[in-house]
Amino acid sequence: MPAGRPSAGLHRSGAARGLTAAALATALLGVQLTGASGASADAAPAAPIVSVTADPPAGTTACPLPGAEPQVWVPIGTVCSFTISPNPADTAVPTGYEVAYPVAQSQYVTAADPGNGNSFDAATGVATITIVIDEYSARLTVNTLGAGGQAGPATVETVLGQPASVTGTPQVFSDFDGDGTPDLLAAPQESGDALANGYWYAKGGPGGSVSADAQNLLGVSRLGTGAGGGQFSFVGAEVIPGDWCASGENSVLVYYPPTVAPTEDVGGGFVFCGDGDSDVVRSLSNEDAQQADISSGSLADGNGVNPSELVDAGDLTQNHSGLPDVLAVLDDELVLTAGWGPGAYMTDGRFGGGTCDRGDCAVLSDTPSPDGTLDWDSWKVLGYPTADDGLDLYMWNEATGELVLWTDVTATDAEDDGFWNDFTTLDYTQHVIAFGTGTSTWNQGANLELQVADFNGDGVPDLWAVDTAAGTAVRYTAKVKAAGIKLAKGAEQSLISPAHQWELGDLASGTANQALDTGSDTAYQLRDTNAGVSWTTDATFGAAAEFDGTSGCLETNAPPAQPLPGAIVPASSSFSIGAWVDPSGPGTVLAQAGTDDSGVFLSAAADGTWQFGLNTGDTTAATYAQGGGGSWTAGTWTHVVLTYDATTGHLVLYVGGVRADTVKVAGGVSVVGSFILGANQVDGALSEYFPGEIAHVATFDQALTAIQATNLP
Repeated sequence: MPAGRPSAGLHRSGAARGLTAAALATALLGVQLTGASGASADAAPAAPIVSVTADPPAGTTACPLPGAEPQVWVPIGTVCSFTISPNPADTAVPTGYEVAYPVAQSQYVTAADPGNGNSFDAATGVATITIVIDEYSARLTVNTLGAGGQAGPATVETVLGQPASVTGTPQVFSDFDGDGTPDLLAAPQESGDALANGYWYAKGGPGGSVSADAQNLLGVSRLGTGAGGGQFSFVGAEVIPGDWCASGENSVLVYYPPTVAPTEDVGGGFVFCGDGDSDVVRSLSNEDAQQADISSGSLADGNGVNPSELVDAGDLTQNHSGLPDVLAVLDDELVLTAGWGPGAYMTDGRFGGGTCDRGDCAVLSDTPSPDGTLDWDSWKVLGYPTADDGLDLYMWNEATGELVLWTDVTATDAEDDGFWNDFTTLDYTQHVIAFGTGTSTWNQGANLELQVADFNGDGVPDLWAVDTAAGTAVRYTAKVKAAGIKLAKGAEQSLISPAHQWELGDLASGTANQALDTGSDTAYQLRDTNAGVSWTTDATFGAAAEFDGTSGCLETNAPPAQPLPGAIVPASSSFSIGAWVDPSGPGTVLAQAGTDDSGVFLSAAADGTWQFGLNTGDTTAATYAQGGGGSWTAGTWTHVVLTYDATTGHLVLYVGGVRADTVKVAGGVSVVGSFILGANQVDGALSEYFPGEIAHVATFDQALTAIQATNLP
């Protein structure tokens, strides 16, 4: 629940909020409150008066009732306050009110227990209630409770709700945490991708930047899990932002195209509703924490062919239902289906087949793909609903690298008969960003997942291109030029955050007394205890740490709140360490101390290869699993990555993005000590000092894949 929002007194949950069993029993048994002297306990009260609260409590709204001029629709999710007063014909002060919104969700408002957000004046019988609007059109039913507990006739008011998107208060498109900035969502394209199976969220920042600490939401509030608790595969699924729950808040449609397995999910998927707050997403029903399922094949045409992709078409048909229309790519054509209300994409028979025969959708045979053919299956299409109920479409042909933007897309019912059928056409303004020939290509042949958003609020949609195999994202910002719209490419951003990271470019000169940790856990600084490490300028990295090869090393000290002495590599667990190294001679690049000998080390060996090992025994007679490979050259920067997978026991060295050697290890690091750059621990003392420069050291509490190791910055 967003901060500052009161706990509403009435809600559609089956369990009454703020109403105890004792209070309910009291109300039903008719315990008398203060009433008019001499009033009959058997007299049934008249129907109460329901009115707009003149001075609503903080955090609530004085919502209009039917009959108000002009008619006002209340945004769904609004916390409304209403005042209930006794009927002037009553001769006794009521003991309470029975309130239902919607029908069959009753609560009792009494002096003893008015419920959260409600109030009841026992002297006058006037009550103030709060309800959360969560229906398009739902009845607010109120009965007065007399002194004997008897209920009088009901007053019924119909409260009109509208999605916030219809009433003019939509969220920023793709903003899932409510901070006004678009966020990135992704699912892995292939098994073994750096973004593992799941539904990934990266918080957006200024200008399309994203957090390097992407969160896998699979299993959060049981999202993506079956009734038995098993998790579904998201590999190859489309993750499509939009207002799929008609709430005015960003939600997600997850769709399985025909190219993915398992086959039982093809043509189906799920809908996850958005909270619009820091919870990012919730299930369709907060009470049971279940997403809405789309049955496999329910979106197929009359021949059983499932769409190759689905596109958020906003309010293209202008039916103003609050639910997005959909463009489906089906048999090399576009099919337009209007959204008619909540749940329209969650049951069989809403797409294709006989539905189109009833005028509910249109096969856009007169709308060719950007290359002038009906070859829509070759195009990735992304919809961007604009703030003025318009629609823009990006279209990318992976094979040719052609990229096109259609702006101001409109649908025309050629017969003007109120039905969307095969006479429907699309009008638009076309902007060719890349022609797909020669040097005019955009990410030709790349296996990318795309997401559209407006990074800078200029009204022109921008793009994120996500390489789920590498776990990276690149932002492309649209720029309007005299010659047309161009995309400015941003820096590649990692979505996998290191636990610890030392850039080792803190200064350009002087003694390297300490190096700051800029990873997700920033507590571990590296310190120079022997004055043998200095900062130096470098043509490749700007600055780096230079080790003298005699006594210089950098070593972690444990933060005050940490029990371990600066340990970076966890005991008996998976890990990865990457570094850029420029040796001027042999020596140990990195190690982590044990009892007498290092628990793990990586060295530039005298024979010109890289040597590594993991000590599983950590006794006075070290038990190392060792390997070596690749090569180093004095005066040349080389990227090295050492990974250990505790599940498989594989200790792997990557040199320059290439697997150099793999060693099978029986058990991980057994004793953990301080992390060291530039020296090794041998027989209880530091030795094998490294001469040369080191930069960009990063550690991870997981075994990186080959693609991840190759793409580390």
